[in-house]
Amino acid sequence: MRASEFFEETFSHIASENQKEDPLQVILCEENIEMCRRFDLSKLQEGWSWRNVHCARELASLLLNEKGELKKEECKRALHILHNNLYSLGPDRHHDADRMKHLVKMVHFFAHDKEYEAALKKITYPEGHVGVQYLLRETLHLPENTPLTNKLTRQAVLSALFTSLRQNVGSCFATAPAIMIQQEMPLQFLEDIQHIIATGRFKRTFEGIEYAFPLSPSWGAGELLRPFPLSSLGKQPIEALALSPGLQAAFRAAGLKESCETLLKKSGFEKDSLTQFVNISAHSLIRQVLLQAYQLTEEDLQKQQDQPLSHMPPNLLLITAAPLGKPRSIESFSKAYERAKRAFKALTDNPLLKAWEFTLASLSEAKADFTKWNLYMSLGVQVEEPHGIGEALFQIIQQEIDEVNDEIREYESRYDHLYAQAKSLEGRLMRPSVDKEFEWIRLEYQMRKRELDRTISERDQAVDKGRALQQLYSLMIQFYREKIPDYFQEIYDPEMHEISMSAYDDSPAGFRLLYKHGRSNPSLWTLIYSATDYIQALASFFIATEGELAQKPIAEGLERELTRLITAAITTIKRPDFLESSFQRLAKAYHEPLIHKPLDHLEKVSRKPWAYISGGTVKTLINCYWGNPKIREEKKWVESPTELLAFFIDMMKEQSSEQRQKFQKESERTVLAFSPTHAFLCRPGEKLFRKAWEDPLYTYTWIRDEWLVPQQKFLDGILLDQWMMEWMVEKLLELVPQGYRQVIKRGVDLPLFLHPVEFREKILKALSYEKWIDKGGLRFIADELDSLLYESLPFFPEQALGEKLEMIFSTMSDMTPSLYERIRQLAEERRGELEKHRLFSSQELRNIAKSYLMLALGNTRSKVFFHERIVERMRERGLAMPAPLIFADTNWVRYRFGFALNPGTGRLDLWRLDSSGVEGKPMSIWRSYFDGTLQQEWGILRMN
Repeated sequence: MRASEFFEETFSHIASENQKEDPLQVILCEENIEMCRRFDLSKLQEGWSWRNVHCARELASLLLNEKGELKKEECKRALHILHNNLYSLGPDRHHDADRMKHLVKMVHFFAHDKEYEAALKKITYPEGHVGVQYLLRETLHLPENTPLTNKLTRQAVLSALFTSLRQNVGSCFATAPAIMIQQEMPLQFLEDIQHIIATGRFKRTFEGIEYAFPLSPSWGAGELLRPFPLSSLGKQPIEALALSPGLQAAFRAAGLKESCETLLKKSGFEKDSLTQFVNISAHSLIRQVLLQAYQLTEEDLQKQQDQPLSHMPPNLLLITAAPLGKPRSIESFSKAYERAKRAFKALTDNPLLKAWEFTLASLSEAKADFTKWNLYMSLGVQVEEPHGIGEALFQIIQQEIDEVNDEIREYESRYDHLYAQAKSLEGRLMRPSVDKEFEWIRLEYQMRKRELDRTISERDQAVDKGRALQQLYSLMIQFYREKIPDYFQEIYDPEMHEISMSAYDDSPAGFRLLYKHGRSNPSLWTLIYSATDYIQALASFFIATEGELAQKPIAEGLERELTRLITAAITTIKRPDFLESSFQRLAKAYHEPLIHKPLDHLEKVSRKPWAYISGGTVKTLINCYWGNPKIREEKKWVESPTELLAFFIDMMKEQSSEQRQKFQKESERTVLAFSPTHAFLCRPGEKLFRKAWEDPLYTYTWIRDEWLVPQQKFLDGILLDQWMMEWMVEKLLELVPQGYRQVIKRGVDLPLFLHPVEFREKILKALSYEKWIDKGGLRFIADELDSLLYESLPFFPEQALGEKLEMIFSTMSDMTPSLYERIRQLAEERRGELEKHRLFSSQELRNIAKSYLMLALGNTRSKVFFHERIVERMRERGLAMPAPLIFADTNWVRYRFGFALNPGTGRLDLWRLDSSGVEGKPMSIWRSYFDGTLQQEWGILRMN
C-alpha cells in the first residue's frame, strides 16, 4: 500500500485496539477517526475545529456535578490522563498540540487553584436575558426552551474557556487580544463572562466615560464562508462533500429527509465547475440545496425584499412589503436556512466564546463616539443640507417665527392705534365740557388703556415666543444629540459579509446600528438591517422622545409647534430623497464615490446610515478594555522579507532586560502585533526566534550567516531527477480542474535533472501560456507548488528506508533502547506492506516513522511529543527542510507566521506554517506589504 494509506490504516488499527470505557478517557483519548476522516475528506470544515469544540464541551460536563459544583478529584484525574496522553501520532494530529496544552493549563487551574473555583461559583443561570439563554443552549447543543440550570450555565462557560479560540473571517483586531485574554488571563475571561451572563452586556470605563455594549447577538459565520477549490475534491466531488458532518447536520436541521448526496446532486451546483478553477463554500451549497428543495430561485427571494423606497407611502410609519411570489415557501425557506446555518456552525465553533470575542470587537470604536457622528451625517442636521432633518426643522421653525413676527407687527400697529386713541382721550379729560361728557371720556379712556395693556402683554408674549423659537432649533438638535446614545448604538457585526475581504486581509470591520427603544435591557434591543428598519427606528425615536422634549423649560408654550415639528421630521425621513441625500452626505464625509441611484442598488453601497465600515483598531480596543494603559507603538515600513524579520528581532532586542526575562521564563507569552491588514500575536518565546534576539550579533549578520546561508547550502545540494519531478507533477495535478490535467501533463517537458527553483520556473512558464488559467489561478498553483516542494524535499530512494529510520530513531531523546529495538524489528518485519516505491518524500518518511512508532508503542497517544522529536532528528540529519523561524500566532486554525527559505524561489519569504514548521504556504497575497510596493507599516504594541 502507499505510504499515506499505511499511515492511516496503522493509526486506525491501533486506535481501534485502544477503545476506552472510562468517560474521561473516552473524551480525552478517543481519536474519533471516522468523524474526523469525514471532515478531512469533505474539506468544508476542519477536523481540528470539531475536536477542539467537542472535547471542551464534553469535558466541561464531566467536571461538574448536578448542582454545578466542580468535582475536584475528577479534575485531578483528568489532568493525569491528559499528561499521559497529551500528544497523538495520527494524521494531522500534531496540529492538536497547542490545543491540548491549553486544555492542560486550564484544567490545572481548576484542580489546584481555589480562585478559579470561586470564579466559577459566581456564575449562575440568567433568568431575564433571553439572548444569553439562547446562546447558552446553542453552546451546549440543547433543544429550544430547555430549562437552564447552574450546571448547564457553568458547563457552557467552562467549555468556552477550554476551547482554543481561533479566528474565522474578519475581526482580527478583536481575536488577537481575545486570545491573549483567554489564554494568558483566564480569570479576567471568567469575570467578563460572568458579567455578560448576569447583565446581558459588557461594560468598561474609559477616560471617565462608561461604555456598555450588549452581548453580540451573532456568533459569526464560522466556516460557512471558507472557500476552497472544488477541483481539489477529486473526480467525485459530490461523494466527498456528502461525507461532510456539517452539511448532514445542516440538512437535518432544515428538515430535509433525503440523503446528503441526493440533495447535492439535485441542486446541480457542480455543473461546468470541474473544468475551471471554482471556489465553493458551505454557505453557497446549503443555500443552493434549500432553494432547490423549496422550489425557489434567487429571483423569488429578491421579489420578497422590501418595496423600493422610491415607492414608499409618505404617510406610513411602519412599512411592510406585500408578500409576492411564493410567500409561504419563502418564509419556510428562511427559517430552514437559518436553522441549517446554525447547525453547521455549531459543530466547529463555541457560540459563547465567539460571541464574547465579537462583543470585544465593539470596543474598537468606543472612543470614536461613532453613533453620533454617523447618525448626524446621515440625518443632515445642518440647515444648509438639502432634504435633511435640519432643513425641515429649520423651515418649520422659520415659518413659525415669521408668523410670530406678523403677530408682533399686528400688535405694534394695534398698539400705535390704541395709543393714539388713548392720548386723544387723555387730552379731552384735561378739558371736559360738561360733567356728563367727562364721565363718558373717563370710561372710554380706561377701556382703551386696558386694551393697550393687553396688547402690550400679548406683544411681549409673542416676542418671548419668537425668542424661544429662535433658540428652539439649536436646543432641539442638542437634545437629540444627548438622547441618541439612549436609543441608538453601533456594535460589531461579524455577519456583514458584504464588506469582507480575503481570508488574509481582514482588518476592516462591519458595524451595525441597533435601536434600543430607550430601554436598558439588551434583550429588548433591535438590530437595524434595512432601510425600512432604519426609517422605522428614526420615526419611533422622534415619537418616543417628544414627551420628554415637551417637558424642557424652553418648550413651555410651544406644544403645538413641537407637535408640528415632530410630524415634519417623521414626514421628512419617510421621503425617498431623505435617504438618497443621506448616502450623499456619508459619501462626501468619507471622500468616497457615490453610487448612482443608491436606493435602487443598496447592495453596492458599502457605507449605509445603519451599517458601515470602520477601522477596527487594536489600540482603541486595548485602551477601552484595560482603561487606557500606556501603549508604545513601534512600527515600520519594510521593503523586503529580510527587513521585516530584522524589524521583529530588533524590537525584541530593544525590550528591557526585565521584559526579555519574562519571555524567557514564559515561552507562551505573547505581544500584540500588526501587519497593514491583520492583527496577530507575536511569540518571542519561539525557539529559533528567541535565539535570534538573544544573540548579540548584528541582526542582519545573524540572519545571513547563522540562519539563511546554511539553508541556502541545503537547497543548493538538492537536484530533482525525472522520477521526483513526475511525482510532484502528479501531486500538483490533483489541484487542477480535471479537464485540463492531460493538457498540462502533455505541455510540461521535463529534462533529466533540474534544481527545485528551475523546476518551479519551468512549470509556471508552461502554465502561463494556457488561456484558461488567470493570474489568480497561476498564483494559486505557484503557492501550492512552493508548499509541495517545502513539505516533500528531500526525496530518497525506497531501498534507503531502513537506513533513514535508523538515522531518525537511533539517538532520539526520550527513546528507550527497548522501544528503538521494537521499532527496528517492526520496520524489518512489515516492510513488505509498503508498496514498492521508487522514492519517498520527506513527508512520507515522517509519516512512516510515526506509523512504526505507533506499532511499537501499541498506542496512538503519548506523553512525549514524538512528532516534534522526529522533525528535529530529520532536520539534524538533512532529511527535511531546515527549520523556519516562527515568530507569531496568526490567529487562524493551524497556522503560525514564520520566515522560511522558499525552495521554489530560493529566496527568504514570509510563510504561514504549522507550529512545527513542516507544513505551510508562502504569504504571496501579502507580498506588496513587505516588498516595498505599498508604503504601509508593520508593528507591535507594547503595554506597560
